Amino acid sequence: MLLFIILLAADILSSLVLKDHFYRKFKTVFIFFSIIHLAFSLWIWITFIRVVSYNGHFDAPENVGNQMTLTGLICAVVLNRGLIIFTHYLGKLFRIKQRNHIRVLTNIGLASAAIYFSILALSFLTRFSYKTEELTLKIKDLDNEFAGLRVVHISDLHLGGFQSRPDKVAELIEQVNSLKPDIIINSGDFVSYGWRELKGYDTILARARSTYGNFAVFGNHDIGTYIPGQTESGIKENLAGMNELIRSSGYTLLDNSH
Repeated sequence: MLLFIILLAADILSSLVLKDHFYRKFKTVFIFFSIIHLAFSLWIWITFIRVVSYNGHFDAPENVGNQMTLTGLICAVVLNRGLIIFTHYLGKLFRIKQRNHIRVLTNIGLASAAIYFSILALSFLTRFSYKTEELTLKIKDLDNEFAGLRVVHISDLHLGGFQSRPDKVAELIEQVNSLKPDIIINSGDFVSYGWRELKGYDTILARARSTYGNFAVFGNHDIGTYIPGQTESGIKENLAGMNELIRSSGYTLLDNSH
């Protein structure tokens, strides 16, 4: 209910700010921004309805995708609307004459929101731009048998974020294989919430090849404790599902038994 009130207030007040700031002097600009405002509002409300009306497993890919989309929209749009609303009505508090306010504060809010939105949008557009960082480690008294050993480290895949883009996971595995690793180590966080996010990706992850084997551990997100209202039995079920899917992904799972 609180989120609904916040979204509704941000929607109404930000539209009033646009009208108050642009309508009289810049009608074309007002119409342009109003169309953009409406488009984002529809996107937010459709996603919000999908999230609150969902009654299946929380870690189902469909729900995880909607949860991430709503979170992204809140960060990129709703927070920006809040900033614009704050600066606009702050300007109204500093009236310099009757029926007027310091418009520059609204302009500052709009400019700041545009910069913040651009940064987030760029992050979203480049989310599949993988970067490989190569490090050469010199270990004193290392046995010559291990000299030149090539280890590829993968971490924090959060596969629910790939949603309907398994091809991007396949690209990642191709990039890993191109490094010709002797050992592949995955330090966990395969998922954000639960084991259902990993379903279907195990066959892709299993394509990763190394000379001596692939090894993995659970990350904190892999345990299943991030699912709202999770129970002890739910955690056990999640760990069993994760265990099976990680192993079918081609990894030897290190769980304090090696």
